[in-house]
Amino acid sequence: RRLSRRAMLAADGVVTLGEHMARTLRGHLRPGDRCDIEVIPNWADTDFIRPRPKEDNPFARRHGLTDKFVVAYSGSFGATHDTESIVAAAERLADLDDVQFLLIGGGTRRREVERLVAERNPGNILLLDFQPLETLPQSLAAADCAIVMLDEPYKGLSVPSKTYYALAAGCAVLAVSPPETELTELVAEWDCGVHVPPRSPERLAEAIRTLHDD
Repeated sequence: RRLSRRAMLAADGVVTLGEHMARTLRGHLRPGDRCDIEVIPNWADTDFIRPRPKEDNPFARRHGLTDKFVVAYSGSFGATHDTESIVAAAERLADLDDVQFLLIGGGTRRREVERLVAERNPGNILLLDFQPLETLPQSLAAADCAIVMLDEPYKGLSVPSKTYYALAAGCAVLAVSPPETELTELVAEWDCGVHVPPRSPERLAEAIRTLHDD
């Protein structure tokens, strides 16, 4: 907090990604400190990422996703992500033959995800490495709903940029996040998905089942 305050006071201006992050930074300041903190939300290139029918999507055809209800997680498996709940939710949805979980990415917890999938083997998870940039519009558009995660310790410290890429691809957002975060409030305000608290695989499975049936 001291270093954060010192850096902000030395700057001509401070940019952050959301109101909750701005509130966190203001909490590092002392009464009387003068610091201009401006919120500029993240974004996605909607010419590059856009909805695309699965039957016209080479990625979806290549991986047998054209007739599936695809639940996707795309990006790093990192410290802010409750990846255990994804695998546990997949186990709970094994009775739905047309539900396919698509996990794409790497990161610090990639090996942990590989171990969980191998141990539990729900049979409805396709785990892939990071895809080439030119494949990204196809892989994102292959999903019907996209999981975006923010774990409790990172509340007020992060706004997942993958949220905007999922929206640009036309996916419903499954926001696995605490209340009073940018992610949770964005989904509620724009009615563009479902909010599920972290560490609640049964709630996540229930939300996916609801979207699948609707």
